[in-house]
Amino acid sequence: MITAKFNQLFRNQLIAEALVQDGGKQFVYTGLFCHKEDKSALRTGAKFQGMLKNGDKKFKVITYQDFIEKMQQLDISWELRELSMMLWARYCGTQLSAQAFKK
Repeated sequence: MITAKFNQLFRNQLIAEALVQDGGKQFVYTGLFCHKEDKSALRTGAKFQGMLKNGDKKFKVITYQDFIEKMQQLDISWELRELSMMLWARYCGTQLSAQAFKK
């Protein structure tokens, strides 16, 4: 059943499919990028993936942790490594913001 919680994922998928049909792309992947502890987002992503034909190939749920771990293992420039650390600080370094907003 399609509900409002799938709206953005569905719009993204429509754009991706349009790129294949009208834009001359051979394939397009879509996905959901979220925190590993965001159980609601993980469930929504898994359900949406199950609604798509070949969803396991076309749509991926990637956590910030998985992405950052894999990126840090690559032979990348310092600039890209630093960007991945900024991503961690923004979305995963919750203990940093907890300290900043302690009363």
